[in-house]
Amino acid sequence: MKTAVVIVTHNRIELLKECLGCVNSQEIPFSRVIVVNNQSTDGTKEYLDGITDKRYRILHSKENLGGAGGFYLALSEAQKESFDYILIIDDDAMIAKDYMKCLIEAGEKHPEIPAFCGSVHTQGKIDLSHRRRVGNELIFSEIPVEEKEYEAEEFLCDTVTFCGLLLRGSAFLKYGLPLREYFIWCDDTEYCLRMYKEKEHILTVPKAVLNHKTTLPENKGSLLMRIEWKSYYGYRNRYDAAKRHIKGLTPFVIRMEYKVFFLCSLWMCLSGNEEKRAQGEYNIQILKDILSDTRKGRLGRRDEYLWK
Repeated sequence: MKTAVVIVTHNRIELLKECLGCVNSQEIPFSRVIVVNNQSTDGTKEYLDGITDKRYRILHSKENLGGAGGFYLALSEAQKESFDYILIIDDDAMIAKDYMKCLIEAGEKHPEIPAFCGSVHTQGKIDLSHRRRVGNELIFSEIPVEEKEYEAEEFLCDTVTFCGLLLRGSAFLKYGLPLREYFIWCDDTEYCLRMYKEKEHILTVPKAVLNHKTTLPENKGSLLMRIEWKSYYGYRNRYDAAKRHIKGLTPFVIRMEYKVFFLCSLWMCLSGNEEKRAQGEYNIQILKDILSDTRKGRLGRRDEYLWK
């Protein structure tokens, strides 16, 4: 059996080292480890170039490809070989030593399932945001699987993040590469929707645990108070994914939703609360660009919306 793992890293050398330690400790060893160094400047290149393990393929990007571009590059490298399973993770994903073992056992039990994943734990809690089901298609809502379902041996879901997604090799051949044009966010959702459109589902095995070395999102109040630079890509790419795979009235409804957000942000600008007013002004610029680019079908990186 041949297995591969693809990892994208950007300026998080200590997390990367820990991540690779988990990768190298798997009870079922990986046949190939593909790492994309996404234009890091913190010594990551020198560290990766010092790895002598022949299973490793190191790719150094010459520009900031974003997560989507990084996974596109890594999986393009994986296409050069034939694998039974391919795992997709970021550099902050710490997989338990039996992660692959648990998922491969599920794969052998369910040969009809194209993809598998484990449970994502953040700060000692199950992070429900990573495993979801499509709710109302008209508004394209993704509903997190409830925590009580994680008590079961396994369950099916529709969309998951690339935080621990295991693709069967045959599914990878069928569904191909993610969209590098997304830059960041929703590249994993769009990929899962390719399977959803074919009425195929992803099997979650909760006992396969991934420790996500990040923090749970803070409660900043309403949705409009949580818009940030990354929201540009999330909103734009969500629309594009729905247009590609849900179709019907859904793209129109999503754009109307964004227009309502724009009007609400105008109202925020009249607030006597300085923080709320500033957020409203910020939202207006982002939503203008989102509405413009979804209308034009523009994807790719926008330099005004990069890591701060």
